[in-house]
Amino acid sequence: MRVAGRTKGNPMIYTLTPNPAIDYNISCDGLQPNTVTRTRDAVYTPNGKGLNVSFTLDHYGVPTTILGFFAGFSGRYIVEGARELGVDVKPVWTDGITRVNVFLNAGPDTEYNMVNAGAAITPADEQSMFELIDGLEDLDCLAISGSLPPNASEASCAAPSSASERAEPSSCSISPACSSPSFSSSSPC
Repeated sequence: MRVAGRTKGNPMIYTLTPNPAIDYNISCDGLQPNTVTRTRDAVYTPNGKGLNVSFTLDHYGVPTTILGFFAGFSGRYIVEGARELGVDVKPVWTDGITRVNVFLNAGPDTEYNMVNAGAAITPADEQSMFELIDGLEDLDCLAISGSLPPNASEASCAAPSSASERAEPSSCSISPACSSPSFSSSSPC
């Protein structure tokens, strides 16, 4: 039985990807400095640990919504791509450009991974995210995963206190920029 976009009895799982990205995967037959390299097999995908969790949950019919900081044309690409896949997104829009990571396969045993830092966020952006989370009436579970964007504060590692009281986090996996998240991974959701 579906109730307000979710199956009765199933929890609504929100995922927060603080620093989403477009992953740009390309191939070439080798890489030489100071030369033009022709690439092939270009694939662009919306990515980030929290997005991947939501895509997997959606695949198995579990109600989920993506939260994150998004900026510019690349942020729009990720939000539109997730929605086209059938996963709802509640973005906090920021200045700049959401990062584009490049993964270049240059032969059978050679890969180059170029990962961008991402768009910097401000205290006002963080506050907007906290207010968004605090206002989620159907929040049953919040999974926070991925790296933090530039200028993120220690507060980025914690959900608003009222949300923490309502939701059981299933995970909190943040990059080393945040050493002591306030969530545990012992939740059953």
